[in-house]
Amino acid sequence: GATVEFNDVLTNTTSSMPGSGTAYCVQATGPYTGFVINGNNLTAIGQGPALGVYSQNYGGSTEITIVNNKINVTGNAGNGYYDLVSGVELQDSVATVYNNTIAVSNIGGYSENNRVFGISYGQSTGGSHKYDIQNNTVTVEGKYAVYLMSASDSKVIGNCLIAHDLVGDDAVSIAGAGNVVKDNYPADAIIIIDVEDVLQFNDNTVVITIPHAIGDSVILEINGVNTTVDLVDGVATATLSADSLVVGVNNITAYYLGDE
Repeated sequence: GATVEFNDVLTNTTSSMPGSGTAYCVQATGPYTGFVINGNNLTAIGQGPALGVYSQNYGGSTEITIVNNKINVTGNAGNGYYDLVSGVELQDSVATVYNNTIAVSNIGGYSENNRVFGISYGQSTGGSHKYDIQNNTVTVEGKYAVYLMSASDSKVIGNCLIAHDLVGDDAVSIAGAGNVVKDNYPADAIIIIDVEDVLQFNDNTVVITIPHAIGDSVILEINGVNTTVDLVDGVATATLSADSLVVGVNNITAYYLGDE
């Protein structure tokens, strides 16, 4: 089979619009087996549909492996069938997705009906579809990080999944029989954020408490910038530097990377 490996790919179009015109880094149509996409930096930017990888079995059975890639996608999604923005759209017979870092943004703003995903099978093709999705880090400005409209005997296990409101296992939508969704994180835990008001040009301290947590860590998001902080006996402490804060309201969000 073919291999796409160790490339830096940028696809950037300003002529597209919601539902038409596309920005795809890698596109493939079956039949094929042993197709591997490994170790690439894929960036897709568009004003309409945008995908890091688009693979489909329309022409015949497909088997694809996507591993160790960094995929960044920005597009303009809506709720129409072709208004799709996703890190990888896999309309495949068999797909393996391991150890990728995927970030997906929608320039059109958030609605839970927008078709914005990290890893998806969102447009129907014929035949059966089987997926093995493990150890990926996915952040997405959509309702679900992983969306599989139809799958059988598939696995979504051990991924870091952060969607607009949902995280971990809750950020997976999968239909079909024999599928396993487990051990995806952050866990849906009780998180207490304690921070005081601060004077301009002064540093501050934020304390994150997660009752019953032992070890692990949290992702602390401050005004859109992420920092990973270790937990010790359920408590994580971080210093907020003055230059990371703005005058007025500062938005702080914490995601727990572990099991409660």
